[in-house]
Parts: sequence; structure tokens; C-alpha cells
Amino acid sequence: MDLICSPCSFGSDMTPFIGKSRALEFSTPLVLCNRTGTEIYENEMVEFVGMSSIWDADGNVLAQAHSEEVFLSAELLLPNKSALPFCQELAIEMNWN
Repeated sequence: MDLICSPCSFGSDMTPFIGKSRALEFSTPLVLCNRTGTEIYENEMVEFVGMSSIWDADGNVLAQAHSEEVFLSAELLLPNKSALPFCQELAIEMNWN
């Protein structure tokens, strides 16, 4: 994959840590689109932190929102890779039965 776009419902301030971890884990740019605001779920108030963000393949944040709804954009380079760092022979392993 060249880019991961993920809708999210994170409710803690761990959102930046999660984004960086996933971008590094897959060595792939990541766009996290997180919910923001509050709503009632099963008779409880649930709060979503927002913090939507765009990460490059090296785990660097290129753009990040706070708790409000905003439009984010960033220019990023899509990596030209044939394998993940932990799986150098991806093409061979995909053909393995």
C-alpha cells in the first residue's frame, strides 16, 4: 500500500502516539481522521479528542488538528518500496504456500 487513510474514534490523548506507531510500523504515510466532540452512547457522555493528523512514512507529523473540526492538507512523498522493513523479501513471501 502507498497510503493508509483511517477513520477513527479515539477518545484519549494517545492519538499522536498511535499515528506515529502505525506510520512507522508499516513504513507508509498515514492519514488519521478522528472524531471530535461529545455524544451520548448507552446513556453515557463520550468525548472524542479530534487530533486528526497526517504522518509521513518515517513517523513525522506533517499536519495535525486540535480538538476542532478542520480541513488538513500536507504534501507528502509516497514511498517506493517493495517490502516492509521487517519483511525484506515481500514478493517472495507472498508467493510462498
